This record gives sequence, C-alpha cells and structure tokens, in this order.
Amino acid sequence: MKVSNNIREMKSDEIDIILDIWLKANITSQPLIDENFWYRSIEKIKTQIVKEKVYIYELNEEIVGIIVLSGNYINYLCVKDKYKRQGIGKALIKHCKNNFWSLILKVYNENTTAIEFLKSQYFFVRDKMNNAETNQCELSMEWIR
Repeated sequence: MKVSNNIREMKSDEIDIILDIWLKANITSQPLIDENFWYRSIEKIKTQIVKEKVYIYELNEEIVGIIVLSGNYINYLCVKDKYKRQGIGKALIKHCKNNFWSLILKVYNENTTAIEFLKSQYFFVRDKMNNAETNQCELSMEWIR
C-alpha cells in the first residue's frame, strides 16, 4: 500500500496520542527491556516531548507515526505496528532530511529491524555504547547529506 505524504507538526492536544504511540512502539520493539521501564518513563518523556519539534504522520485522520527532534537529533521515530512497512517511517525521515545537513540518533543494538531500516536510509554506525538506564548496548547512527 502506497501512502501519501501527510506530515505536520503536532498540536498540543495530541500529546497523549503521541505518548501512546511511543509507549507501544518501545514495548514491542525492545523485548529485552522490562516493560515497566517504559511505563515509568512516560512522565519524563512527556516533559521532553512538549519542548521538542514533533512531526506526525496522519493517515485518514489517524496519527500513525511520529518523529521527535531536538535540533538534528532524532529522539524518537515510531510507527504504529499495523502501519509499519508502508513508507511512513521513510517519509518522516525524508521530511527531516530536507531540513538538516545531518541527522543523528541512537538505536538499541538488539533492534535489528530498525538498524536495517536506518541503513536503507543511508545512516551509518558512528559509535557503540552501553545505555546506563537499561544496561543495553546502543548504536549511535548518523546520516550526512
């Protein structure tokens, strides 16, 4: 299914929808991290998200994907499970590529699906480190125009 590009900035009253997408995406894509970690992080994430630039992908008046940026750093890229592999993540990344000379993010080493997706979008691994909060290995990845 080809999706049309319908990306816009988040409205302030959509924060709970954004948090729900973030929570579900992290629980399903990070099985080695205790689910309770994500629930405990919601308030911290909410405080962060309202300060950042958030773009949403809307399809048939439903928010199906998000990308949260702090400058050129991608804090979160999440797509609802039933809409994955439909070009939504790619469209959100492309939207950001149009506005920056480089993009940086971190991804858990175990999340091979995300790593392969990012490599297909011309991101490369810059560094490998341990996340102190989760005790999981993370990769720092970057795209440069």
